[in-house]
Amino acid sequence: MSTSIQYLSVRPARTARELQDLFQLRYEGYLDSHCASLVEEAPHGFTFEAYDWNALHMGLFQEGHYGSRPLGYMRLVQPGPAPHLHLLNELAGQYGYAPDIKARPLPLLESCPQRAPIQAHLHQLQQDGLPYVEASRFVFRSDARSSGYTRFMLDATLGSLLFRHHYQAILLACHPRHAAAYYRYGFRQIVDGRQNDYNGLAASILSLQEKDIRKTVWDRLERIRPSMEQYGGVAFHPESKQYSAPFSMLELAA
Repeated sequence: MSTSIQYLSVRPARTARELQDLFQLRYEGYLDSHCASLVEEAPHGFTFEAYDWNALHMGLFQEGHYGSRPLGYMRLVQPGPAPHLHLLNELAGQYGYAPDIKARPLPLLESCPQRAPIQAHLHQLQQDGLPYVEASRFVFRSDARSSGYTRFMLDATLGSLLFRHHYQAILLACHPRHAAAYYRYGFRQIVDGRQNDYNGLAASILSLQEKDIRKTVWDRLERIRPSMEQYGGVAFHPESKQYSAPFSMLELAA
């Protein structure tokens, strides 16, 4: 198949430049949303956040012979330094930022006033031996928000966590009106967003364990599992409706 054929892929950033593009998308997307209060002024058109050094940075890319264009972004924060550390340090060095590498609690515990139920839930995950991660900063380019890419992005990100990085639980904060979309995956509510002030915004705190993923979702995840296990990314070809490894990941593996 020719690489001139355009397709969509969900994968980690490969270079410091791609990471910068994702950060710019994140910044612009949040400014153009009801979550604008969560980002600080960015003289370079993007920001470095302390949790970035503890995160895997996933992008939804439109790809083809012209290169890659980011359409969506999600940050996956873990308790300690994450795989993108080298790219983050490279990008930070280009702009004179000092690396911020240290273990820290998840963003939920810093931003949510109702910490007790979250801490109790995390303690239970630890007791059960279930490694966990927090998904945050989920955003699309303004011209891609109504394109129907949300499920592909969520499926692929969940597949990456389960099959590539071997996490067994995922937490996130979302507006209460968006919670229903996550319930379809098997997420359950930890904190009711109608009674929770998250940096001035209403936010439900949700959690999903591997054992609770719905069968219809598992069936979709099994289709992308081989690519995620081997390459950490997956491509979707709109014309054929088929999945494959992203060509860019194949090139890196060659």
